[in-house]
Amino acid sequence: MLTTKKNTANILVYLIVFIFLFTGTLTFGTLKAKADTSVTLTGFLIDEHCLKGTNAADPGADTLGCKLMKGCIKGGYGIAVKQPDGSYQFYYADGNFFTDVTNGVGVGGTGGQKTVYDFVTAQKAKFDAGTLSKQNYLPVTVTGTLTDETKPSTQSGNIAVYRVIQLSTLRDATAQEAEALPTGQTETTIQTTAATTITTSQSVTTTQSTKPAETTIPSETQGRHDDPETGARSIPPGWLILTAFVLIGVVAFAYRVKTN
Repeated sequence: MLTTKKNTANILVYLIVFIFLFTGTLTFGTLKAKADTSVTLTGFLIDEHCLKGTNAADPGADTLGCKLMKGCIKGGYGIAVKQPDGSYQFYYADGNFFTDVTNGVGVGGTGGQKTVYDFVTAQKAKFDAGTLSKQNYLPVTVTGTLTDETKPSTQSGNIAVYRVIQLSTLRDATAQEAEALPTGQTETTIQTTAATTITTSQSVTTTQSTKPAETTIPSETQGRHDDPETGARSIPPGWLILTAFVLIGVVAFAYRVKTN
């Protein structure tokens, strides 16, 4: 009889541990989803070298030719997004930064960094061929995942830290998406942002206009119980109620076995 009670108690202990591990996994999934948020951003591509240099006050003024200079290629590419107050928020593209330039070609860049580099290179080729009328104030729209990853400035002595967006698509912005951005045709004074960009919320753009062709990658948040503002995954209430009832039942049964 004692052996039976002991075995029953052991089974209950294992069951309780399993329940706690299960609920812990759900909680971790919720926290992770809050950190990784699907976004659509419209702004100007720029390297962090120029963002903190001559084009700090107006990232759209940075030219294609400048973006392809050695120091700029190695400076870390990203997107500068205009905020409601007129300032700009900068996000690094994901991937490894370029480490060198050999025969005019960037070396070592991966992921979103290479995606931006290839996009800018293609735009510069169009400008040189006369099929693109200008080489600055060229707004783009990106889709991707705003992660909890951050990267520091590539510039010596600069303590700025920026959030990273994992790029899914990159294309020219439509006129509707870019209507709030400067075009370079009028003189504009733009307020710059503070250095640290970890806690500042992103500017999200939605549109119903016809967009240039792009590769569509399904969002990781589709089909989940997501927070409409943050994109965070929530635990379905049914799971929480079921877990609570099972846990209460197990504890009550364990107490009954112990007292008997």
